[in-house]
Amino acid sequence: MSQSINYTTFASLYEHIIAGDNSTFLNGLRIGEYYSISTNEFGDIVRYLALALREMGINKGTPVALISDSSPWWLMIDYAIMIAGGYSVPMFTNLSQEHLDFELKDSAVKTVFIASNEKWQVMKTRKEQFDNLVLFEISDPDEHELHLENLIEDGKKIDASLPDLFNNMLNEVDPEQLATVVYTSGSTGNPKGVMLSHKNVISQLYATYDKFELKADDVAFSFLPLAHIFERMVMNYYLSNRVSVYFADDVKNVANLLKKVNPTLMTVVPRLLEKVYGKMQEKVETTEGASGLLARYAFNRAKTMDPFSDHAKFFDKCFTRTVYLKFLHAFGTNMRMVISGGAPLSPAIAEFFGHIGLELFEGYGLTEAAPVVSANCQSGRKIGTVGTKFNCVETKLNADGELLVRGPNVMVGYLNNPQETAKVIDSDGWLSTGDLASIDEEGFITIKGRKKELYKTSNGKYVSPIPIEQGISSSKYIDYALIIAEGRSHVSVLLFPDREYLGRYLERKGLEITVEEYMKHKKFRKKIETLIKHTNKHLDHWEQIQHFRLIDESISIESGDLTPSMKLCRYRVLKRFNTKIEEMYL
Repeated sequence: MSQSINYTTFASLYEHIIAGDNSTFLNGLRIGEYYSISTNEFGDIVRYLALALREMGINKGTPVALISDSSPWWLMIDYAIMIAGGYSVPMFTNLSQEHLDFELKDSAVKTVFIASNEKWQVMKTRKEQFDNLVLFEISDPDEHELHLENLIEDGKKIDASLPDLFNNMLNEVDPEQLATVVYTSGSTGNPKGVMLSHKNVISQLYATYDKFELKADDVAFSFLPLAHIFERMVMNYYLSNRVSVYFADDVKNVANLLKKVNPTLMTVVPRLLEKVYGKMQEKVETTEGASGLLARYAFNRAKTMDPFSDHAKFFDKCFTRTVYLKFLHAFGTNMRMVISGGAPLSPAIAEFFGHIGLELFEGYGLTEAAPVVSANCQSGRKIGTVGTKFNCVETKLNADGELLVRGPNVMVGYLNNPQETAKVIDSDGWLSTGDLASIDEEGFITIKGRKKELYKTSNGKYVSPIPIEQGISSSKYIDYALIIAEGRSHVSVLLFPDREYLGRYLERKGLEITVEEYMKHKKFRKKIETLIKHTNKHLDHWEQIQHFRLIDESISIESGDLTPSMKLCRYRVLKRFNTKIEEMYL
């Protein structure tokens, strides 16, 4: 889709969006059915909400919290906050209570939009801390509280009496002013509030046009939380192209909705791809007869052989038209592009999906870079790399091999934390990413691991945990793995079994025992021992795993053990399971 790019703020991007016409622009779920909001309706609702917010006192430099799952309303509120002159502070609905309390206090918000029933139960006990609590999509609303519908009606009245006010507000927004404060996951301590200006985020849209071209009939599917800067940036790219966007109501409903929507575009985190891969593997392993034999052979070839290479044999091409096409239907029947970000993608998983015909592109970034630094795309990709840099970005490696980034996308700084800001942004504007990397002669960037997560054993040997963890968690039995090595005499690992898979396995086998009971069974332990032996074959002797512990306790985002992008929160897990860790070193 060709674009005339002439916006520098979210205010001018808003004007660009409403100049088009799409009757199914934003689509949300209500009682299991999709409703649509057109570009015209988007324009009106944002206009009225922005006017009402200005009347409430939201202007330049005012923080406004947004606690809601992703939906068309999330986006319209976000745009209204920024056009009113304020900046949004998005918070995950499944945020742990500890992090919620910290972020509310640190951001000093006095106006909060809430669409989470659970968080509303918490917030209504603290009303005195806030000037305004605005409710929407709450199943048990309080009639005495302010509701989103009231704000829209107030905005209509203001617009009728002051017709020039909204246009004046649009013109007041400056590219350098704050658009949002996005909190990091807090995987290494308290979350940090990343301050991003309009210029920071808008620069990403300009750069994305150079990497990815969208089509007028594209349909995007969104299930990742908009509170995560990766999905939010991509969402604004969708909106700037005026493509239709369909939101999921629950990550557990994604598989069903993909079949219903049949989108052409989506963004994912690696964990989803790993889950899809695991279910494909389970399906072919349990299919009986000739169909099962064919499916298993095709699956195994896809793990090792590129069916689109010049040397592909006849039956590989047959697999493409038959077996692989069925595999791809897990993403609907029209999917043409999937972009993975938010965490490292296993090269083996990337190769598998590439071999069955999925256009899968891995990118790399961090919240402090608004967020994308580099990406693979149609015009250039290498599996195992995170692509080449965005055009607006400068990259280089320091003496330690750490990737440094500079450009208009680099954050303003950390909220209330100039000391931490100074640690990561030098006087020349270079942002230290904390990631060790290499850059080849064609400019493709390979991330080798976190600088702080390159573990040094007590024997002076270095261990990179992420590749080992990825290899172990690719097993159908394991959901997550956490390597222990820093300052230790040998390497060990905490293993978190895949409870969903094990539940289906026990049901399929007709075994009337619980998942917890099976995890303690010697047959299951033998499977895990075999997995560890297989893993060790591919490691240097000082990297090899000597001991493991199976964890039969649940972990979740709500408990703080997982980040919102579904990565293990290392310091929390290390603290919670410290006793089991120490047992491996007695």
